[in-house]
Amino acid sequence: MDELVMVISEIMITMSIVIILVIFVSPYLKRKYSTRFIYFLWVAVAIRILIPINFNISHPVEVKSIYQEQKYPVYEMSGAYVIPQENGSEITIIPQNNSTNPMLFIFGAWIIIGCSLIGYSFITYFNFLRKVKSLRFHDNQIQSYLNDIVIQEGYQQIEIYVVDELDSPMLVGLFHPMILIPNIELDDEALYMVLKHELIHYKRKDILAKWLLMLCRSIYWFNPLLWYMNKRACNDMEISCDEMLLNNTTIEYRKKMER
Repeated sequence: MDELVMVISEIMITMSIVIILVIFVSPYLKRKYSTRFIYFLWVAVAIRILIPINFNISHPVEVKSIYQEQKYPVYEMSGAYVIPQENGSEITIIPQNNSTNPMLFIFGAWIIIGCSLIGYSFITYFNFLRKVKSLRFHDNQIQSYLNDIVIQEGYQQIEIYVVDELDSPMLVGLFHPMILIPNIELDDEALYMVLKHELIHYKRKDILAKWLLMLCRSIYWFNPLLWYMNKRACNDMEISCDEMLLNNTTIEYRKKMER
């Protein structure tokens, strides 16, 4: 267990330094590349953190001692050890009983809190899906409009539902994805932008990225950098999606969408 803790600690320290570097250089990288590049960096960091393997190319070298080890017979008596001395006397050593291991306690607390946070995320998510299931309904006209976009843009087929009491459009479902939109009136142009935005999330597998970020934040809950990375990554995810959406539009249209 001590070796595992050491490996995780080394990975955590290294990745924390990487996170700090990404935070500071991201404004300069966005000038040359795009927000999508920064977003993919966050995802790469999350994947690395979740792999508890330290890729070390160095190999341990066995060093043989030049001194000859002098061995004495050891006799065990009721948990005590008697070591004979050269002058004929004996030394009795009673081993101490270390009943508590601080590292074991810390490791247990880390696992319990991490599992609790992961469980809370799952429970909250599935409660939301259950509520959505009772409020959603199909709109054949919107579904047909989505199917036309899917065929035209080359996306995979996906279902869409209109949901009462929903604040904003979203993509949900890791294994069975679906698009949810609020029950509000939208013109064709606005509806197209909303659907295209969610289809970009769908194509990039952003739901999987969100779950990876959640696992990092929950497992390494004690590191505030992971909480900050989760927030920044989700924000960059949305910005990069909008950038891809507006990439082939005119400047006038972009100004209109910004308003």
